[in-house]
Amino acid sequence: MTVQDSVSTEQRFEREERSPARVSLSARLLAASGDVYDVQLINLSYKGCGIGNVPVTLDRSTPVAVELPGLTEFTVGRVAWSEFGQMGIEFEAPLFEPVFRYLHDKLFGLEEVS
Repeated sequence: MTVQDSVSTEQRFEREERSPARVSLSARLLAASGDVYDVQLINLSYKGCGIGNVPVTLDRSTPVAVELPGLTEFTVGRVAWSEFGQMGIEFEAPLFEPVFRYLHDKLFGLEEVS
């Protein structure tokens, strides 16, 4: 990896922190009630995610957990907003950078900064 590649990689991930990666992957939502729903992950950032095909509407700040593709544990968060079958989840703690990079690189593909 050259210095230029390293700079481009860092710029890409700094941009991803500000702008969620758009995706369409299967995920699961665990509600505080214990109910589990199959949903679609539609975007992902260090601090949260957006999900679609959500069959319930949950109140803002409701605790939830999301099973992200490729990870073995649920990621805990709270509902930021919920409407029309979509929901924004704010993670309790930001994803560790290596975890986000793994998800981005393995599941979403690399996108070079131009």
